[in-house]
Amino acid sequence: MTCPRCNIELTTSDSGDSLRCPQCSGWLVPAADIQAEALDLATESPEQEQLRCPADGDLMKTVQLGDAALDVCNQCGSVWLDAGESVDDTDRSSSLSR
Repeated sequence: MTCPRCNIELTTSDSGDSLRCPQCSGWLVPAADIQAEALDLATESPEQEQLRCPADGDLMKTVQLGDAALDVCNQCGSVWLDAGESVDDTDRSSSLSR
């Protein structure tokens, strides 16, 4: 799978539960790792660039959740986070994780 921003091959994170871009430090989170309740609080940002999901190639919609702009796949529900968009900078498993 490739990064939707850099078109670079994604690598497995140290924890093995997500994929990271070695160039821009963005990461792809499986839909199962995101609480539906958290995404329900997000507001859609239609003016944002639509990315292609690294997992299935479908278009992603950008939603705003707090200070983070999350790109959510319309098909599989995977979430792309750009570098610095983690809710908790010290641990990827933030308040969005189960």
